[in-house]
Amino acid sequence: MGAGLVIRFDDQEFQKALAQKAVVIVDGARRAVWKAGHKYRNRVMDIIRTEPRGRFRGAVGSSGELRKRIHVEQGSRAGVPAVQVKPGVFYAVFVHEGTRPHFPPLAPLEVWVRRKLKVKGEKKITRVARSIQYAIGQRGTDAFPFFRIAEDRHGNEVVQVIRREIKKVI
Repeated sequence: MGAGLVIRFDDQEFQKALAQKAVVIVDGARRAVWKAGHKYRNRVMDIIRTEPRGRFRGAVGSSGELRKRIHVEQGSRAGVPAVQVKPGVFYAVFVHEGTRPHFPPLAPLEVWVRRKLKVKGEKKITRVARSIQYAIGQRGTDAFPFFRIAEDRHGNEVVQVIRREIKKVI
């Protein structure tokens, strides 16, 4: 019984087609996580701008720097497309996690008192800022976990962005 039939396709053509489709899928995944990262970033920025503040969190948003400097960095982890949404100011961790009692610098507090509390007169501004400085020195500041709040409230939206973008390439 030596008779029979062998059926095969050109393996090189298949591998080439598969490689091309893989590139399209990876590019689509990269776009998907990029868009999802920006969606998440926008939600974090909204929370920083609109969320009611707890004790001593009033200074958040005074200059707008924390909100403006939330950014998205693209990369990969173990070969999988990924993005990281992160703050671009050193003090973000203190806002996010809160602080133990400490005495913050007076100058930024004076700016906040002037802008947010609309206090007039340099002596009065300094007196109010020192009162706030003393209170923070006694109690610290509450955490304002803006990244966690955004994830809890809008995590499903971010996942939907990824799903929608991946459907376009598969």
